[in-house]
This record gives sequence, C-alpha cells and structure tokens, in this order.
Amino acid sequence: MIIPFWVKTPPQAEEIRQKTVNARAETMYEKPAFRQSTLNNHCLVLADGFFEWYEYLGEKFPYYIKLKSQEPFAMAGLWDTWKNPATGELVKTYTIITTEANTLMQTIHNTKKRMPVILKKTVEHEWLTKELPSEEVKPMLVPFDDGLLEAFTISKLITTKGKDQNVPEVVQPYQYPGVRPRY
Repeated sequence: MIIPFWVKTPPQAEEIRQKTVNARAETMYEKPAFRQSTLNNHCLVLADGFFEWYEYLGEKFPYYIKLKSQEPFAMAGLWDTWKNPATGELVKTYTIITTEANTLMQTIHNTKKRMPVILKKTVEHEWLTKELPSEEVKPMLVPFDDGLLEAFTISKLITTKGKDQNVPEVVQPYQYPGVRPRY
C-alpha cells in the first residue's frame, strides 16, 4: 500500500493507500501513484509463501501458496517515502507488483486471476540496481512457473478478528468439505 511522495494530506494518503495495495505490471508506468517508483524505487518483498482467496458458491476460502522447494523467494515491489505534513513523520511504504495468473493461480484466484510477480533469482540483483525502462522490465514481470509452486487450503484463522494471525497454525493445511479447485 504505497503512498507516493507527492500526496498532500493525511486523509488523501489514507485514501490512496487503500487503492495501491498492488501495482499491475501492465499499467504501473501509466498510473501516477506508481510512475516515479517504477523508474528507480524498486525493492524485493521477501516471503516464504503468500495467501490468495478461492471463491466457491459465493464464499471465499484462503489458500497458502509457496515454492515446492520450501525456499524463500522475492516478489517484485516498488517503494516510496511520504512525509506527513501534519507531523513531519517519514512514512516508508511499498507495494507488490502483480501480473496475470499462471494456470495454478487462475484456478485459485478465480475472480481476478492475478498473482504476485515472483522474481527469478537470476534477475533479483538487476531488478534492484538498474534504472530500468519498461522494455527491460517486462520480461521480469511474468507469471511464475506453476510447476514450481504448491498450494493448499488453510483455515480462516488468517482473517479471524481477535486471534493472533502471526502463528505457525495459520499456514497449516485445512480441508473444507466439498471445496477443492481443479488444477
């Protein structure tokens, strides 16, 4: 949820933050909220997995997606620093870049059919260190090989209010009766 440096007020910052959870690879160079960051504010968002929602019969079910190798990975991100004019506080923010879903993710994220850009290890350094024009970036911002990913349903603990979601149980497999996307 990036807040661009040019935002003027805290209410405007909160409003734009709600709209910048992700940056679409296809349009990030065109959108004012991301335009400056796409030129020289690249970051890696490190993870060992990510969550996505599968919609089935009007209900949403959480999935955990990770590499089959169990290794951590880097997602392509953009960052910016915003100065709150009311307090002088510097607020560092980032967003994850998404791309069209691979076959696995089309089945799981079956409404928007998007996925985070998982960078190949061979391009992580290049992503961080070069001021890249869009033509050089496009080959990096592609769907990750779905044969290298595994996915399974998890409990709804991830969204349970009043419960600690920062516990290992969040990413434990959980079976919902009758819910199983085909992939």
